[in-house]
Amino acid sequence: MIVDSIKAKGLPMAVPHGLLVSAHVREIVQRVRAGEIGELALVEIECDKWDVMNAGIHWLNFFVTLVGDDPVADVLCACDTSTRTYRDGIQVETVAVTYVQTQGGIRCVMQTGDFVTTKREGKSMMFRIIGTKGHVEFWAFENAYILVNEQHPTGELIQPQQNPTVGHRAHLDNMAAHIDANAPDYTVADSSLRALEVVEAAYLSHRHRCLVTLPLKSFEPPAANGWDPGTPYQGSGGGRDGRKL
Repeated sequence: MIVDSIKAKGLPMAVPHGLLVSAHVREIVQRVRAGEIGELALVEIECDKWDVMNAGIHWLNFFVTLVGDDPVADVLCACDTSTRTYRDGIQVETVAVTYVQTQGGIRCVMQTGDFVTTKREGKSMMFRIIGTKGHVEFWAFENAYILVNEQHPTGELIQPQQNPTVGHRAHLDNMAAHIDANAPDYTVADSSLRALEVVEAAYLSHRHRCLVTLPLKSFEPPAANGWDPGTPYQGSGGGRDGRKL
């Protein structure tokens, strides 16, 4: 693996997940981890004109960063492919819903696709972070968010002071600092690999019509079958009685 080789040589590296170095996202992560919206339960993502591969990798990277040491347990994904959409040389979904669950029970639900209607008018990308005592809403790279909690019961629009450098440049600046300190940091690289595994699991889930458990190295897809949920059971063909679980 490329990252393993880089680590073995102690080389610095940068992985350009621009969302992670945005002022509002860094502040949101701090607030959630500090318990300002209670215990984290759900992250909902609505993303128009993009797909699991090209944008979802960044959104899922945010999710695995937010949950920290709580690893992803399984992934379930359904894709509509009726328009045969491709983007950046890759076959992608017309629309997809990706459902992710961590070992600790935190969920992420992400809808991507060519035409996704978001709840907030005028926003093509939208994130909701739901906790037991409040929630946060933000709009991808827009430097603002709404916080609802005990201190802000009606919702407070917060616009942090933007960082001097943003996006890919910020990652390069961070890498330069690591070089100066002779202390490479692979935190973003590691979270990116975890997110990439979720992306791969999502498309495997669609391809094999099954729940995909992580880590992928130990996942074996089930044999294909003609089981058609929603149709009457004819009393033959195997299966199990869901009333006797």
